Amino acid sequence: MRAYRVSEFTTIFNDIRIQKPELATYLEKIDVRLWSRANFPGNRYGIMTSNIAESMNNVLLNAREYPIACLLDELRKLISKWFMRRRERAMSQPTLFTPKVEKTLKKRTVIANTLYVQHIDAHRSHVNGGELACVVDLQQMRCTFCVYNIDKIPCEHALAAAMKHPNLSEETLI
Repeated sequence: MRAYRVSEFTTIFNDIRIQKPELATYLEKIDVRLWSRANFPGNRYGIMTSNIAESMNNVLLNAREYPIACLLDELRKLISKWFMRRRERAMSQPTLFTPKVEKTLKKRTVIANTLYVQHIDAHRSHVNGGELACVVDLQQMRCTFCVYNIDKIPCEHALAAAMKHPNLSEETLI
């Protein structure tokens, strides 16, 4: 589920519970921490899937029939090729961010420019004017909006607060 705040998750899940009680029961049995962004105990970095086995299974469809030594060699070649491509793309990037993060930051910066920031202290700011008034702590990399806390990519509130701090670049926010 894409909800960032537990309160938002609860509202949506209560609707599911009313409309499809059997689905709600099933989802609760498989542990909401595994599939709910708001309840996940770790960092997601904007990624919701965790099933790499399915991805690898699909890529190695033909090689699965090989003897184990050949299968492992195919896997090594595949992963080496992936890492080489990623390294080449990373070296050609104009910033420290991936293209996906760069695109996300550009969209969020447009919104951040419309928000009002009031500093609380050296690291914390109250940010108002968006969907929700938030408190941002740039040192802790947290925002009461929760997007920054979970994705570890600055939300529009964190970007707005950072823009009002001298000598603070986007790179220091991730």
